[in-house]
Amino acid sequence: MLQKPPEFTLPLVNRTAYIGEDVRFGVTITVHPEPRVIWHKSGQKLIPGHDDRKYTFISDKGLYQLIIHNLDSEDDAEYSVVARNRYGDDSCKARLTVVPRPKPADLTLRPMFKRLLANVECKEGQNVRFEIRVSGHPTLKWEKDGTPLAFGPSIEVVHEGLDYFILHVRDTLPEDSGVYRVTATNSAGSASCQATLKVERVAHVKKDIETSEKEKERAAGKEKIFDPFFCDMYIMYIAEFTGYGKCMHCYL
Repeated sequence: MLQKPPEFTLPLVNRTAYIGEDVRFGVTITVHPEPRVIWHKSGQKLIPGHDDRKYTFISDKGLYQLIIHNLDSEDDAEYSVVARNRYGDDSCKARLTVVPRPKPADLTLRPMFKRLLANVECKEGQNVRFEIRVSGHPTLKWEKDGTPLAFGPSIEVVHEGLDYFILHVRDTLPEDSGVYRVTATNSAGSASCQATLKVERVAHVKKDIETSEKEKERAAGKEKIFDPFFCDMYIMYIAEFTGYGKCMHCYL
């Protein structure tokens, strides 16, 4: 197995959240070998167990997350994460912006989309993003083909500004194709928009997987190896033309 320094395959991205909310930073890192991961706030190391009411640290098979609970103005800062193993290290950083919740007077107008979802086409394995801008400080409900969207490392919504949201769909598969819809709601009403994602299947993926399995068998010594043998079908062929000039070949 290849041994190398850690590498962020999914780095940190900037976040914006309201006072009193929880926010989650997440990264994915190559884990050969397993790195030691350290989080920092404004250059100061965050120590797991030091303040469990404020911070939760999660590690799961290359996915590393920092959850910051009950945000206040003191949490508005730059956050960074360093991954290190015996071959080297890598790091990334992002900004957390904490803003006050809107006052009731700000919610007298129903949400309005300033930027609508747009249709996207891509090849299998590529990353895509749906971007919207919506006013009215709404809560958002995301759906795919009429079903609530299941979020995780590969499907995530990032709030990058007061009215700017991005839905990331990473490492796309053909089954990610469908109609994506977002509904924005506040006390004055709601609005929605939708777009279609079409993921084109890559024909060589299965072949690559089969080759990979063969390589694994070869590396594990499980590939069938036959003793060399002579193929006598060509001798039979030559025997039918006895008396003529011959050219004889040996095949193993």
